[in-house]
Amino acid sequence: MAFESAFTAYTGTMSAVVYEGAAFVTATPNNIIRTDQDWGVHVEWTMSGADRALIENITSLGEFRLFVFLERIGPGAGVPLPTPAAVEPILGGTIAVGNRNYVKDLQFPAGSVSEGTYHLTTAVQLYDEPAPGGEPQPVAGFIELPMVLFFKPNP
Repeated sequence: MAFESAFTAYTGTMSAVVYEGAAFVTATPNNIIRTDQDWGVHVEWTMSGADRALIENITSLGEFRLFVFLERIGPGAGVPLPTPAAVEPILGGTIAVGNRNYVKDLQFPAGSVSEGTYHLTTAVQLYDEPAPGGEPQPVAGFIELPMVLFFKPNP
């Protein structure tokens, strides 16, 4: 999935996968999660373009804020998850062939989501200063993941 940016020479790509367990192990998605297990979203994004270094210099204190949104399908309320779920400094990640590559695992504890089926969306947005302050910048990526089923296993 591509990032949208108001800066034509600052672009990015993004991918994400849902996993069950305390840590990300494999790129194989796991869209059926037991409510008694930890779970998470593994997010990778790359920023590139002729203005990448300039924007990083201007917003050197900036950070990417990562969000996970769950919208329940059927009866019941949505799920309030931490906002943001994680942050990553704009100067974090690794440089490779002019790109800056970022990786972040957004982890959630067992019991954080009740039984049901949900649409899951992950978002990454650039802010010009660290949380809790900072103004959102016109650089963001969104990715809708496949629906996720949270179920309560038999004891």
